[in-house]
Formats: sequence, C-alpha cells, structure tokens
Amino acid sequence: MPERIQSFANKLVRSGLPTGYVERTVRELAEHRMDLKNEGLAAGLSETAAEAFADEKLGDLDRLAWSVVTQMRRASWWGRHRIISFCVLPVVSFFLWFALVALVAAGMTGLSEWLQHKGTAPEPNWAWLNMFLLLAYHGGMVGVPVWWCLLARRRFCGFKWAFIACGLLALHGLFNEVSWQCAPGGHLRWGYTLPAHGWLGFAAPLVAFGLIHASGWRKQFCSITTIE
Repeated sequence: MPERIQSFANKLVRSGLPTGYVERTVRELAEHRMDLKNEGLAAGLSETAAEAFADEKLGDLDRLAWSVVTQMRRASWWGRHRIISFCVLPVVSFFLWFALVALVAAGMTGLSEWLQHKGTAPEPNWAWLNMFLLLAYHGGMVGVPVWWCLLARRRFCGFKWAFIACGLLALHGLFNEVSWQCAPGGHLRWGYTLPAHGWLGFAAPLVAFGLIHASGWRKQFCSITTIE
C-alpha cells in the first residue's frame, strides 16, 4: 500500500478511531486511488506518471485525515466541548466520586441512621466506613483518570486531551488534602494545601495514563498493510 495512505491510516488510528471504521475508510481510499491510476494508464500515461497523477488527484491526505477525525469528534458532546470535558470536569468528577461513595458508605454502614437519631441508634460499623472512604479516595486516584482516558479514546479526542485530564488530576492530587476519623465525634475534612504528602495523589493519575497509553492507545494499524 502506498506510504501516503499508510500514513493516513496511522493518523486515524492514533486519534482513536475504531479499527473497523479505519479499515473501511482506507480500503475506499485505496480503491479510489487505483481507479485514478487506471484512468491515467488508460490515457496513455506510464506507470510512474499514472501513480503521480493518482496522488495529485487524491489531494492533501493530512487535511483529509484531520477532517475525518474532526467529523467523528463532533458527533459527541464531549468532542465538541473538549475544554470543558477534559479541563474542568475531571477534577469535579473526582470530588463527586468521593462524595457518592461516602454517601453510599454512610447508608450501608448505618451512619446515616445513627446521625438522624442523634446518636441513639446502634453505632455504625466504623471499620467498614473507614475502609469505604479509604477505597473511595485511593481508588479514585487511579479509577477516575482511567475513566477519562477511556472516554477520550472512545470519543476520538486523542492522546493530548487524555493527558491534559490526567495532568490536571495529578496537580489536584498534589494539593488536595483529605482526612477523616471514623468514630463518635469524628470528622471528615476536604481542603487544599501546599504539597507535603500529596505525591501519591500526583503520581497515581500519571501512572494510570501511562498504563492506558502502553496498553495500545497508539498501536500501529498493522492489518492495514495487507490491503491492496
């Protein structure tokens, strides 16, 4: 397959477009190029001249690849509003994730009922509540970035926006300070401070991004080379 079409295919793959869609698009492009080449040969051009004629008629494939990716991105809300989606919502989603798990934990451990009855109900299971909060916070350090990486991948927003989302989550983790004490008279505090103990929160989103990236984000479209 011509190098120009191979490069076109790789650009689509690196942007996260589905393999099946890329196969169909590249096959159609290769067939169109062959038709143009045959048209040149029928007009009396040499093999080399017919190849050049076909490439000229195809035009700028880099621009075509960008147009295809842009069209796919704009098919979803996330792709049309990438700044909001990957610069604002990731940090908000981490807070919402922790709050949601905390509310579920309060209901499952009996904390909600205990608080509603002003401490006269049976005490909640403090050990389970502590475990829930621990999993919510530390699990969210990895789980939330992974979710945003996969979302960027599924909405064809590419490597750049996934990295931006994970980078912002890493900075948030560096400055975010959360503490709790699960016992009568305990507390739950959420705030921000100068980085002191937040290196785990900084590193986790970047590690998550690296794992998703290494698992095949930018894999080369090997099967495309078999199309003639």
